[in-house]
Amino acid sequence: MKKRTSFLIGFSAGCLATILFGASLVVWFCCPAANPALVNVILFRPLKVFDEFYGKELAGVRAEEVNITSSDGVRLFGRFYKQKGATKVALYNHGNGGNVSMPYCLYKINSLLSTGVSVLAYDYRGYGKSTGTPSIDGVVDDSAAAFNYLLRRGIKNDQIIVYGESLGAGVSSALCKRINCAGVVLESGFSSVEALGKEKFDLFKLYPSWMFPKQFDNDSFVVRHHPPLLIVAGKLDEVIPWHHSQYLFDHATKPAQFAVYEDCHHAFFQKKQSDFDARLKTFFEQCGTKIACAN
Repeated sequence: MKKRTSFLIGFSAGCLATILFGASLVVWFCCPAANPALVNVILFRPLKVFDEFYGKELAGVRAEEVNITSSDGVRLFGRFYKQKGATKVALYNHGNGGNVSMPYCLYKINSLLSTGVSVLAYDYRGYGKSTGTPSIDGVVDDSAAAFNYLLRRGIKNDQIIVYGESLGAGVSSALCKRINCAGVVLESGFSSVEALGKEKFDLFKLYPSWMFPKQFDNDSFVVRHHPPLLIVAGKLDEVIPWHHSQYLFDHATKPAQFAVYEDCHHAFFQKKQSDFDARLKTFFEQCGTKIACAN
């Protein structure tokens, strides 16, 4: 009897130890600090399929295909839509899961062009025809390379508006901590990687704040001294709920504006297209009068 009891106790203890060990492995594997590769998989959904036919001309503006070299030698593909008479350029940091040949990117580029600005649209490393593999630091370096490309073409800081969409809002915030520009648009963005991660994945609630990457956090940018800022969201956004944008506006230093559209989803504003385009145009006209320094 004693042997049987001892066996059962030992067996139970072994099972419990195995379960705890397995659970600890799961917790470790999902830990943002311990497994940055997992964070990259969650954050980035690069699409390599590239449609050569679409996007060569939008809103009557012919695209110039450009090649940009990032700081570590990664080659980035881009399209520069240069409008005659335009005095400003929008640097378009697109969202996840696509590239500059995909319909949702072309839709947004078309909207930007309709305001009268020129547009530089490019793909992060690993997306479309760009080489490399996406990572947080790498993608931020890519956006800096695209910005510097415009400077080399003779475009001044106070002529460049940084436009970030969804994931690209985080990229834009990270970029604008480094550089000076005429204005910033954060569209359909999250307040922080941690906040969105804990909304989407219950397991992430186990981890303290310091374990999450901070480079893409829009909330740490908007509280700084910044150029004119426009925050845009759709109230029906199920990917990144619009309360993230509301939070950013509530905590942003001035100058800051907020545009929220009742009947619109994530990164698409067709139901309010004329209002959306007009709001962008008005904001762009206000940009460039004062430059805020990155600090």
